[in-house]
Amino acid sequence: MLTPGSKFGNYKIQQSVGSGAMGVIYKALDTQLDRVVALKLINEELARSHDYRARLADEARAAAKIDSPHVVKVWEQSEFQNQPYISLEYVSGKDLREIAGDLDFDQKINMARQIAEGLQAAHSCGLIHRDLKPENIKVTENQRVKILDFGLAKTVTAESVDQQGNIEGTLQYLSPEQLTGEPLTFASDIFTFGIITFELLTGRRPFEGVYPAAIIYSILHEDPPLATDFAPDLPDWVDGLTSKLLAKQPANRFENMTSVLDFIDISLKHKELPGAKKKVGARQTVTVIDLKNLSNDKSWDYFSYGFTDDLINELSRRTDLIISAEPHTSYSRDVRDCFKRFRSDYVIVGSMMKWQKNIRLRLNIYGEDGDKMLAGERYEADSSEIFKILSHAVNDVATKLAEISGSNSFEVEDIFKTDIAAYDYYLKGKSYYHTNRKEDLEFAEQMFEKALAIDPNLAYAHSGLSDLYSSQYMAYYDRCQEKIEKAKLKAEKAIKISPDLPEAHRSLGRYYMFVGDFARAEESFLKAVAINPKYAIGYRTLAWLKEIAGDHDKAIQWAKTALRYAPNDLETLLLLSIVNMDLRKYTVALATLHRAIELAPDYGLAYQNLGTVYQRLGVLDLAQENFLQAIKYKGDPNALIDAGYIDMLNGDFVKAREKLEESIAEGFFPFIAYYFLGRIELRSDNPKKAEEYFLKSIESAEEWESKDQHKGNPHITAYRAIALASVGRKDEAKLLLEKLEKDGKEDGTILYNVGRGYAILGDSEKTKEILKLAVTEHAGPTEKEVSIDDHFDQSNLPFGERKVHGTI
Repeated sequence: MLTPGSKFGNYKIQQSVGSGAMGVIYKALDTQLDRVVALKLINEELARSHDYRARLADEARAAAKIDSPHVVKVWEQSEFQNQPYISLEYVSGKDLREIAGDLDFDQKINMARQIAEGLQAAHSCGLIHRDLKPENIKVTENQRVKILDFGLAKTVTAESVDQQGNIEGTLQYLSPEQLTGEPLTFASDIFTFGIITFELLTGRRPFEGVYPAAIIYSILHEDPPLATDFAPDLPDWVDGLTSKLLAKQPANRFENMTSVLDFIDISLKHKELPGAKKKVGARQTVTVIDLKNLSNDKSWDYFSYGFTDDLINELSRRTDLIISAEPHTSYSRDVRDCFKRFRSDYVIVGSMMKWQKNIRLRLNIYGEDGDKMLAGERYEADSSEIFKILSHAVNDVATKLAEISGSNSFEVEDIFKTDIAAYDYYLKGKSYYHTNRKEDLEFAEQMFEKALAIDPNLAYAHSGLSDLYSSQYMAYYDRCQEKIEKAKLKAEKAIKISPDLPEAHRSLGRYYMFVGDFARAEESFLKAVAINPKYAIGYRTLAWLKEIAGDHDKAIQWAKTALRYAPNDLETLLLLSIVNMDLRKYTVALATLHRAIELAPDYGLAYQNLGTVYQRLGVLDLAQENFLQAIKYKGDPNALIDAGYIDMLNGDFVKAREKLEESIAEGFFPFIAYYFLGRIELRSDNPKKAEEYFLKSIESAEEWESKDQHKGNPHITAYRAIALASVGRKDEAKLLLEKLEKDGKEDGTILYNVGRGYAILGDSEKTKEILKLAVTEHAGPTEKEVSIDDHFDQSNLPFGERKVHGTI
C-alpha cells in the first residue's frame, strides 16, 4: 500500500481513492507531464500471469485510441519494479447511481445518450467493456459522463462459486452471453447499456432476485417489464428502446450503438408527450391452480386434476395470454404466495364438487399480486353435461381476461367431447400414467382400454396408450419389440381419428425417438407444434430429442420455447439443467434448478441434480445436503448411492454403509453400491471383506447385463471392470477397459470409470491419459470432482493436487 507523498516511478502519490478485484487506485501526480492522474496498480495474482500482462498491454493500447469526451483517457500502461500499472485520466465527481435520483427525464436521457456515445467510440476501436455498471460511470459537476475501466482486460462471468456455493460477481449487469459463457460481441455491452438505461429512467433494475441464482434465471429466461410500468410518466418510446436493448438474443438487439443513438434522437425529435400513449405490455401470464376437489370422495382428485388440464388447454386456445399450470407439489399455497412464486400477472383459483348427479364448478380470477379478486363465476349442470360446463367456463374466462388485461380473446366453436364415463376412465388412466411406476402404468392401461370400450374414437385415449407403451419400453419395464410397435399403432390410430390432435403427433414422435429414427421423430414433433403453436410439451419433447442427439444448442432453444408457453414446467427446467450440466455451464444449471425448487420445494429430481452440480464444483457439504433432500422427496434412486459416496469421501463410513445398504435393499443397480462398500472396507483395512463386496458387485453386474434390456450397457460393464480390477483379475479387467475406452470415447462418465480402472491396475500414465479425456467429454467429471476421488493420488492425477476431504 502506497502512502501519500511516496513515489512510484514518475508518479507522486496523493491519496488512495479505492480498490477492487483488479487492484488499488491512487490519485497521483505525473511529475513528468505535471498532471493529476488515476494510477491503478494491478494486483499480485493477476500480475503473475504473463497472458494477463500481454492482454492488458494490448487492450490499453487500443483504449488509448478511443477519442471520446465520454470515455476516461488512457495515458500510459507500463511496469515499474515488476509491478504492472495503468495511468488514466483522473475524474472527480459522483457515480451514476449516486446522482440518478436527482435528475429529471431530460437530464436522464441526456446521460444515457452520453453513455451511448462513449460506447460507440470504444466499439469503433474494437473494444468491448464487459463490466459496465453505474459504479463505472462517473458524472462530473457539469454533468459530463465519463465511462471508466476500458482497456483493463477484464473477464467478467458468473462461472465461479465460493465455498458456501454462492455465485460470485456483480450479476445484475451481465448479459445472457456472459452468463452462458458464449463469445462476447459488442451486443453484450448493448444489453448492459439497456439495464443501466432502464434503471436510470425508472429507479428499478429490470432483472431482480432475492438470491444470485434467481437473478441469473431472470436474465436468461424472463421478459423484462416495461419501463412505463414503473414510471408511468415516461414517453411510450422508452418501452420500445429498452425492450430492444434487452432482447435475449444478440441478433434481436440494436445492430450497434449508432442505431441506439439514432432511435433516441428520432424519438426525441418527435417530441411525444410523456405518458401520451401506452403500448400493450410484454406477454402476460396466467397461472391456473389445480381445481380443488370439494367432494367428500377424495379418490375423485384425479378428475379435478384432469379437468384442470382440459380447462387450461381450452382456455389457451381462446386467448393470446400465456396460460400455465401450477407445478404439482404437496405444498399448499395461498393466492399471494402463488403470485410471488409464479410471477404471474393473474392467477385462477377454483374448485369442483360432485353433488348427487350434478357437477359444480367455481372459478375466481385474481390480480394485483393476489390482493384483489377481479372476477368470479359459478357453473352447475348434470354430470353428463360436463363439456357444456367446460365450454361456458373457458369462454367466460377468456372474455373476462381480455377485458381485464387488454389481451385478445378468440371464438372457438369445437371443444373436446366424449361420453362422461369414457372421460372418467380416461382421466383416471392419465392420472396413473403420470406416476411412471410399473404397477401404475399397468392400471392406467386398463383405464384407457375401458375408456375406449365405451368410446372407440376417443383419440386422447389412443394417444395415452401410445405414450404408456413407449414409457414401459423406455423404462425397461417391458423391452420387447411388440410393446414399442403397439405404441406406433396406437399413435397412428389417434391421428387417423383426429388428424389435428397435437398429442397424437407427439406420441408418434416419441415412438420414432425411442427406436432411434430421429428425423421422423422431429417431423412428428414439428407437426404437433405447428398445429398448436402454444403446445409447450411438444417443444419440450423436441428439446429432449435434440439433447439425446447431442445437439445441445437446439435443445436449449426448444427448451426455452417450451418455457415461454409453460413458465412453471418443472420437467423443462430439469431438462435445461441437464443440458447445461453437460455443457459444463454449472452456474446456469444452478440458477435453473433453484427456480424449479422455488416453484416446487418438494421436487426431488431438482435436489438430485443440484447435488450433482455441487459435487462437480467440489462443494461436498452442499452436495450432500441436496442428495439428502432428494432422498427425502424420492427424487432419484441414485440419491442413496450419491449420498453414500459423499459420506465415504468425508470418512464417515458408518453413514456411508447405511445409505449404500439401503440402496441395495431398494434394488436399484446394486452393483454400484456393492462396489463402493468394497472401497470403504479397503480404506478400513478389511481386504477380505472388501473382496467379498467386489465379488458381489461383479455377480450383480453380470446378472443385470444378462437381462435383454441391459445387454451391452457400457455403464454396467464399467462397474464390472473396476470391480474385476479390484479383486486382481487384471487380464479380464484390462480387456473390458480397452473395449470401454474405444466404445465410450465420447462419454465422460464411462471414461471416468475407465480411468478409475487403470488407477486400480497401477497404470499411472494410462490413468492420466484417460482422465484428461474424461474431463472434456460429454457428461464427464470436473477436475475438482476427480481431485477428491480416492481412486487417484498425485502420481496419476493429470492436474492439480488431490484434496480428499472438505469443500473447496
